Amino acid sequence: MTEPHKTTLEQELKEDLNQLEQNISPELSRRLYQARRAAIVQAATPAPRSNYFKPALTVSFASLFAFVVIFTSMKPTPVDDIINNGAKDTELISSQDDLELYQEFEFYSWLALAEHG
Repeated sequence: MTEPHKTTLEQELKEDLNQLEQNISPELSRRLYQARRAAIVQAATPAPRSNYFKPALTVSFASLFAFVVIFTSMKPTPVDDIINNGAKDTELISSQDDLELYQEFEFYSWLALAEHG
């Protein structure tokens, strides 16, 4: 593979960098080597995982708490009243005494309209 055609500026820069590399002090060379090794070791160790479990759990508990607070503060429909009223209606329909009232319902509604005009 052939090297791409280099301009004179690129050639001069390459020569200058090669000279600087050869003239580097042993202390600087050692520090560069240590920095390179530390970077390689750091790149080899896996990055710590972000713990998404705790924030998700916190949001879930906060939502559950809000749900409980909102729905316990609402006044529920009394189930006992609904059941008792249903039982009263059943008693009223099944009793024989009040059956005459329901059979003559049209007459009583006409009477109420006639009295109140």
